[in-house]
Amino acid sequence: MWLEGIDAVVDDLHTKVRSPVLRDVQNVRDVMLESDRAEESLEYLSKYEYASRPHVVLTLMWHTMMRTGTVHSLDADDCDPDGRYIGVVHRPETGTTIKNGSVENG
Repeated sequence: MWLEGIDAVVDDLHTKVRSPVLRDVQNVRDVMLESDRAEESLEYLSKYEYASRPHVVLTLMWHTMMRTGTVHSLDADDCDPDGRYIGVVHRPETGTTIKNGSVENG
């Protein structure tokens, strides 16, 4: 509907596109990043792309088990360098939500 609002698609397109009905098990990915591949990637990123977005994202996901959406929802203010932690905050009003509206443990 957002695309319709900016005239990027034809009006009422959202009513014409049928989404598939998925069972819970069909809406889950089970692709895993192998340890060796992750370590190689992190080594490369820390050497050639230190502190880049891919480096930070992979580091957070690999070492904390955060979901992609959780990493996406982080704001600079969520980092507390003195306390040495990153807070995960559900912010539906800004569009940075956490899956199921709850904070993950990690």
